[in-house]
Amino acid sequence: MSNKFDPTQDLRNADLSGFSPGLLIRLQKYVPTSVIKEVCQKTGGEPELTRGIFTLLLKRYVERDYNPTNIIFDREELEWLDLFIELTVVDKWQTISELAPLRDLEVCLLNNPNVEPFWLLKEYQQILNQEITYFTNSEEQKELLELEIVALKDTKIEVANYIYEAVFNNDWLEEKLKSLSPYQLTLYRLEGKSDSPQKVLEEILAWTNNNLFLTKIVCYFVCKSPIYIPAQVEAKKVNKIVKNMLLNYWQKSLAAPHLMRIHDRLLRPESDGELKLLKLYRRILTGVEIFADSNAEHEQLLRLGLLKIEAEKLVISNRIYREIFNLDWVEGELVKSAIPTSQPQSKRSKERNINFIETAPKRDRSLLELGLVSAFYMTTIVLFYGALEILKYHSFPKPNIEGKQSMEMNYK
Repeated sequence: MSNKFDPTQDLRNADLSGFSPGLLIRLQKYVPTSVIKEVCQKTGGEPELTRGIFTLLLKRYVERDYNPTNIIFDREELEWLDLFIELTVVDKWQTISELAPLRDLEVCLLNNPNVEPFWLLKEYQQILNQEITYFTNSEEQKELLELEIVALKDTKIEVANYIYEAVFNNDWLEEKLKSLSPYQLTLYRLEGKSDSPQKVLEEILAWTNNNLFLTKIVCYFVCKSPIYIPAQVEAKKVNKIVKNMLLNYWQKSLAAPHLMRIHDRLLRPESDGELKLLKLYRRILTGVEIFADSNAEHEQLLRLGLLKIEAEKLVISNRIYREIFNLDWVEGELVKSAIPTSQPQSKRSKERNINFIETAPKRDRSLLELGLVSAFYMTTIVLFYGALEILKYHSFPKPNIEGKQSMEMNYK
């Protein structure tokens, strides 16, 4: 983190690393203290930006031969400063040499090597418009914090200062977002992995349906895979990578925390003990048309990201969710939730019984469950009567009474 200029301190005592002695002397001589403090307030104390604006201000004050001791009407000076910021900094930052820090920041945003620039700007836009106010630890937020265009203040995330907010505003964002591809960095990374990166990306999006997190994960798997993807077989190769590196081992993959959050919420009973979310999800899996409304279960599945709305109906968000949380998995979980748990089982026995039930056809599962319970009781009865027969016919040695009596006498 850079050392920021603290306007609340006296200029002589403040941490002014990065400011030349000559600049400081001229500031103290020509610029009113109220203006210095207001500039630092608007820049958030960011050193390079603050120094650039001070340099521009000095030209104005030196030309007019101002002296801080001659400034009486601070209000007028601050009103003039607001106009100066708007007409010089906000309107002309792309052409004025002293405002190069703003142009450098723009380059870092639009050509970011770590995060997709499109999604980086979308995240910044939500913070700017206060649609997101809390730190979510996303890659985009961490990168914005690293660039210092946003800051954490009292556990809330917000644009770092007034100048950034005024320069990188919604008009600037809309213009830049139109020119950016949502996956330009991804395409660049796929160039060495395929003959047609655009086609590979299309196949990835066919799985993720533009879910940003899952798209990142699948792109990572494709880039890390030793498989090269020639033309005309993009779908086949991407499907193989998705199945081998995500679907078959999703609980141990990079996507595990994200997917387990959905998994755990689906299996969390409501206050009445019912798995309402899971049952609603099963209906949609089986093709039942359900129109979206303000129903609590609808809203929870939408917030979870498992479902989305298409033509006013609830549909599963993407193919990856459909494959992992498929109908067999749903039916198996519903069967497990219906099995009485009063009799404890060993972990190995429990897993064996569940796997046996899950692999059976759906219409036979209830019969299997009943059969397992019946077999348990029949086995218990047979073992009980077998034990009685053993006790009846087995001869045990008689106790040595004389030995016992001699031991008692010796003890006395």
